[in-house]
Amino acid sequence: MTYKKNKRGKQNRSATQNEYGSIMIYILIAVGLLAALSFAVSQSGRGSGGTVGAERQRLLATEILEYGEIISNTVAQLRLRGVPVNQLSFARPEDAGFDDQPEAEIFNPAGGAAIYQPPPREAVNIIGQDYLFLAGNQVPGAGTTCVTADCADLVLAIPNVSEAVCLQINRLLSIGGAPPDTPMDLDHLFSPGANPFTAPVSMAVPTGQREGCVNNTTPTPSIFVYYKLLLAR
Repeated sequence: MTYKKNKRGKQNRSATQNEYGSIMIYILIAVGLLAALSFAVSQSGRGSGGTVGAERQRLLATEILEYGEIISNTVAQLRLRGVPVNQLSFARPEDAGFDDQPEAEIFNPAGGAAIYQPPPREAVNIIGQDYLFLAGNQVPGAGTTCVTADCADLVLAIPNVSEAVCLQINRLLSIGGAPPDTPMDLDHLFSPGANPFTAPVSMAVPTGQREGCVNNTTPTPSIFVYYKLLLAR
């Protein structure tokens, strides 16, 4: 009888050791998977604020182009509803004056109902860079050409775009070569009023090129700027 008890005890200990060994194998596998996942996440985030892979650059460029199209379509919709150009408003919910004329506001649910979002962080060289809505530039061949405020176009822009993303934007638009050198007025922002426009800077881009990324030579040093013509005048 004693012998049988000892034998049963050895069997129990053996089973327990086998279970412990299996648990340890599962733990080691889990640790290995977590390590692999952590490595993958760290590699995917390495481009933030630094070098961004070509595929990521293409995605950033696509995001910028799609958002530019959303804003362009929203402006067109408000114009079709009869909103005068000088009453259009790009005020955001946190801005003073938001909701003053909701039916004319691009980012108001009662107006254009577009949602403001800043440019992708990885696409720009300046933290906190916003979209600009400009009233002092002229895209050649898009509207009427003259040197007075009557010929200034409404232009969306992102200054300080990285060179890599700038090139990707132009590739997606089938624009070859280096971003063209051109002056641009980034100071005169569009604001609703009696005359929101100013005498325009004529952009040195191909005639009728309503969108693209350029090398703005106005500041020193020059900077890359994405632009989108929202309204030709």
